[in-house]
Amino acid sequence: DVYKRQVSTQSTWAMSLKILDEINTGLCDGLTYDEIREKYPLVDKERKEDKLRYRYPRGESYLDIIHRIEPVIFEIERCRGPVIVIAHQGILRCLYAYFAKFDIPEIPHIDIPLHNVYKMIPDAYDVCLLYTSPSPRDRQKSRMPSSA
Repeated sequence: DVYKRQVSTQSTWAMSLKILDEINTGLCDGLTYDEIREKYPLVDKERKEDKLRYRYPRGESYLDIIHRIEPVIFEIERCRGPVIVIAHQGILRCLYAYFAKFDIPEIPHIDIPLHNVYKMIPDAYDVCLLYTSPSPRDRQKSRMPSSA
């Protein structure tokens, strides 16, 4: 069951989905990129060569994530009201890429700044307009527009 917990308050639902967990880094779980580079230099090298297809030892690739979150994308498309997704950058890259119509090879390289809110509004042709609003502490660092 993908639902860890589900809370209902009037017409608002909050749920935690295991399907939206961060990329599974397998043997590298809990390590920083510097530690991976030092402990597993081949992992670091291969991942840099093909970040989209690279699968961590006993872990996942971006292609695995894309496949994993497909059901969530379908559910978001069916929703009639607002949807809030709070997730790690890899998951957000995949969701953003789908709705912004990025090509799959671009997904691992999409800049998703931390502490930002993306507002996706479907239009008449099922194309979403995407806006971002950095948090006040990141407004100076972000390359994204501060008003939308």
